[in-house]
Amino acid sequence: MRGFIRLVLTVTTILTAAASLWALSQHPFTTPLVARTADEAKLALTRTLAMKSNVSTISVGLEDALASGDYDKAVMYTDLAVDQDLRLDIDLVARADAFIKKENGLSNQAGECAACAFDITTCKRLSQIAACAVPVEMTPIGDLNALRRAGVDWVSGGDVDRLEVTLAFVGLGATGLAVGTGGTSLTVKAGASVMRLARRIDALTPNFHNVLLGMADIAVDWDEVPDFLLGRVDLADVTDTVKLAAVGSLAADLERVRSNTSTAEMLTMLRHVDTAEDAKNLARIAEIQGPRTRHTIEVLGKARTFRLLHRVSDLALLTVGLLTALGLQLLSLGGMILRAALRPARR
Repeated sequence: MRGFIRLVLTVTTILTAAASLWALSQHPFTTPLVARTADEAKLALTRTLAMKSNVSTISVGLEDALASGDYDKAVMYTDLAVDQDLRLDIDLVARADAFIKKENGLSNQAGECAACAFDITTCKRLSQIAACAVPVEMTPIGDLNALRRAGVDWVSGGDVDRLEVTLAFVGLGATGLAVGTGGTSLTVKAGASVMRLARRIDALTPNFHNVLLGMADIAVDWDEVPDFLLGRVDLADVTDTVKLAAVGSLAADLERVRSNTSTAEMLTMLRHVDTAEDAKNLARIAEIQGPRTRHTIEVLGKARTFRLLHRVSDLALLTVGLLTALGLQLLSLGGMILRAALRPARR
């Protein structure tokens, strides 16, 4: 009987070893992580968000928002409590509702909104920027004004803001860039305009700002700019449209975030973007979570949220399982052989 067991164990060990060698030959640990499907990612994000959200955490965040007068955060925590069906202290909810109502009344004043649209530095909150300044920036007027400022600097011999110029050209040339970026002209134009706006209000992280500056290192033939604005020459006669398309692709990613959340929330979440890959991940989160995107990142954090977009591949799991089984089988087989070898000595 023992011989039969040893034979079976030997055969299964050989088979497991062969399967392990085959799995390793597929290089399972080269790309151990694979992207979850949208449904898989949504399930993972929703489950984790529900586990991390609680009355204490939301209450502390809402109290801090009220103490600092942060309207956008107060709205976010109030919405999060409703979304997760959390019952906060009645007094805290009443104070939050009163604060939000008061701030909404102030932001709806025509004079304040007009001032914000004219000069975004006078805007008191991101939601006001979205309502008052963005509609103006989304038109070609914003792009033309950016080129006008750069043209004045170029003529006077001053330093030209290369990033603003690049984003302005992306906006004006969005139709031609749409094919290269995989987005529509509206998507590219809107994304470039909001990026330009974010730069002006210092909403970009230093790392992401440096990434954009590197992408904006594009030569411009300023002598051809007037003819381009008059429609006499193509954008390719003015600057490198291939490099411009790369910026347009990034702009399209950020527009996906804005269109699935809101302008105010997108500007807030830019502090989580340090690289072009971060922008793509944030865009995917926004497409999956929609209005709950900011809630998700604020509660779970950037690293954990982005990690949940991926899972360990089935091949990597299979390989680990086979190697574990092989190790146990070898230990068992070795133990049986050692026991058989020691039996005569015991006799």
